Amino acid sequence: MNITETYWSVGEESLHTFARSIQSLNGLMAPPECRGEDVMIPYLPGEVWVPKVPGARYLSLGITLLGIDIDDVGGTPTQEKFQSNWNDLVRLLWRPGEQFALTKRFYDNGELRTATALVEFAGGMEPTMMGRNGAKAVVKLKLADPYFYDDTLVTHNLVNGDQTKTIRGNAPTRNIIVTFNGARAYPQVRIKSPGIDHQVEYHNDLSSGDVATLYIREMEAITDPAATPAFDSETEIRHTGAPYWLELRPGDNVINLTSDSGAGSVQLQVRGAWT
Repeated sequence: MNITETYWSVGEESLHTFARSIQSLNGLMAPPECRGEDVMIPYLPGEVWVPKVPGARYLSLGITLLGIDIDDVGGTPTQEKFQSNWNDLVRLLWRPGEQFALTKRFYDNGELRTATALVEFAGGMEPTMMGRNGAKAVVKLKLADPYFYDDTLVTHNLVNGDQTKTIRGNAPTRNIIVTFNGARAYPQVRIKSPGIDHQVEYHNDLSSGDVATLYIREMEAITDPAATPAFDSETEIRHTGAPYWLELRPGDNVINLTSDSGAGSVQLQVRGAWT
């Protein structure tokens, strides 16, 4: 049983029950620090500014664990149940060699949101006992990708020319899938928001029935022709204006779609990013 609407969970296992709970959100809501260094040039005053990017991020979860059932609001803690609950917590969070899903629930503009990050165990979990039947512990988790992403994938249909699309989240996202449906010749998607000007192009023709799918975050592309097997097509991708293929910022984004010819449909599927 969850004791709050805004609970955190690992997979389907809640971290906010009567038996175990995160003590507070202190240290869990700050955005990630950025990495990168400005450049020092001899005889030039100061330094030359270089754009920074968010680095990997660590979260420390302060967890209280009691020796009662997870849905037992008035239970009496026992040593037997505490030790069983502790082993369950270890199995849940200590997973050497793998990442696992950490999901949080929070309010934004009056709506309860759900977003998930991939994390790995990074240390801690030394219990401070509260008698024989309860303990507190801090568990350190690493997010190699520092963001939580919407569990809902939002589809935006594009038309030729400029259009404004509103992206959820509070951080830039590259968790984007672009689908070009033929017929289209050399289709391009360009982001023209303030402070942004970059584009990605499928540098070839797509006949009717052909589909090219671009996985922006992974920088992968798959082309599925109508009459032949699908194939990797990263070599067909051209991008300008940034080292990555595309990035969308939270809020309104001006997006431009063009192609040399053809009118096949084009979709953006986006997961908003959250700190």
